[in-house]
Amino acid sequence: ATLPTYNGVANPTFSANAAGCVPLNIFGNGNASQAALDYVYRTLKEDNEYTQDALGVNFRTTLGEGWAGPISLATGLEWRADEAETTHDLANQPWYSSYLLSYGLDRGGDIDVLEAYAELDVPMTQRLNTNFSVRQTQNEATSSQNTSITGEDTFASWKVAAIYDPLDWLRFRATVSEDVRAAGFRELFLPRVTTVGFATVNNRWFPGVTDTSFAATTGGNPDLAPETAETITFGAVFSFDRMRFSADWFEIDLGDAITQSPGNQPLVDACFTSGGVGPACDRIEGEGTADITAIDSGAMNLAGFLTRGWDYEATFDFPLRAGGNLNLRLIGTYLYD
Repeated sequence: ATLPTYNGVANPTFSANAAGCVPLNIFGNGNASQAALDYVYRTLKEDNEYTQDALGVNFRTTLGEGWAGPISLATGLEWRADEAETTHDLANQPWYSSYLLSYGLDRGGDIDVLEAYAELDVPMTQRLNTNFSVRQTQNEATSSQNTSITGEDTFASWKVAAIYDPLDWLRFRATVSEDVRAAGFRELFLPRVTTVGFATVNNRWFPGVTDTSFAATTGGNPDLAPETAETITFGAVFSFDRMRFSADWFEIDLGDAITQSPGNQPLVDACFTSGGVGPACDRIEGEGTADITAIDSGAMNLAGFLTRGWDYEATFDFPLRAGGNLNLRLIGTYLYD
């Protein structure tokens, strides 16, 4: 059958996706009618279902009396299964991918985690206490959209901490640790989509050349490695009758940082800056030539970040009438690197 036309254009009322179409006037302030705005900016629904099952076994004991107090041990084993599903009811949202509005495709998966840990508390003197902890983690992720898409990592994290109280009102504290974060559901399983001819990049190897016909890919990456951060903190706490003040210096050296979508041009720039040997170059086809043919800007372990700064906290207690009390707490952070 032939759809009715007007001036050679099909009548929009005969298209399910365009039913109720209202023209939108984008010229001038206040010229867009409410009916047109309601048609263009429709409600998009996304359903998220998250399920977690966890089982843990923990033990605490005193190993014995040390030279400055009891030496305590805590250890345990934990299993955790996380399942997440994101759906969009496309059958009842025919306009879901119209215009540029979209939450993306359906996605989801399972993340199974098995962890074992041990923590040891050792008093060195009456005023110096130390703490040592270690954790071993096995992390396995599987996509629910395609069970052949999987990723598995085994890694360790640890911490050494000390607290020293030279005076009743003064405390020093310090920690050194290696902290790890595995990728989450969106970073792992966001559907990968490839488009051609919808993006442009400036070719850094050939100034003035712009590539417009390359295949651009976005989405998740089940092969992501965990982020690892080496953290150092040192601080002091001043405690008085109704006032407490603390200042802690910190340094966080983050490696293998997970980037959800670094972008096409930043990848080209990073590859060019590295002289063609950086990790960004592994995501580009045709680098170093006048014709870049493909760029994968999906989630990746791209770089590291170094952060330094100070954390401050102050608390004040003010007595009130009838036995009441007012507590004032101030928290601040200063970043300088």
